[in-house]
Amino acid sequence: MPKLTEIYSKYLPDQYDHDLKTIQESVNDDYVIEKKAPFTTANINVNHAIKYHRDSGNFRGNLSNVLILKDGIIGGELVFPEYGFALSQEDSFLSIFNGQGEIHGCLPIIKTKENPYRASIVYYTLENMKHCYPFKMEVSRLQNTAAVRANRRANNIDPRAK
Repeated sequence: MPKLTEIYSKYLPDQYDHDLKTIQESVNDDYVIEKKAPFTTANINVNHAIKYHRDSGNFRGNLSNVLILKDGIIGGELVFPEYGFALSQEDSFLSIFNGQGEIHGCLPIIKTKENPYRASIVYYTLENMKHCYPFKMEVSRLQNTAAVRANRRANNIDPRAK
């Protein structure tokens, strides 16, 4: 991840500063992946061609970063259908783009040997992270919520009732 952060800051310095500032001002430090990383969240998809979509949960204006690791696979190109083009995603390919603004998805993948893989590691800034309390408070809150629901169930009270 430090290499991705280095690339991001070198080639997109203004965007990097924007994305990092958004995280620093909005997300508790307990949930920051790395102090200088311009994203909060990582998702790994293995041997899965993601359907067309827009990234709806990101902070507005922050970019999506997709790193590809693959072997024994053809296909899986990153497609931007509104523009009529696809990016060939070879092993170690990195794309940085506006995942909220651009419809994107992958072409089907075809396995060409035994034990193939195509992993897309997606780094992004999940906006709902701004609602998380510090980690210890969040755990305590969730434990309390679970206890209240369990007590209501034990007493035959609808757990959703207020």
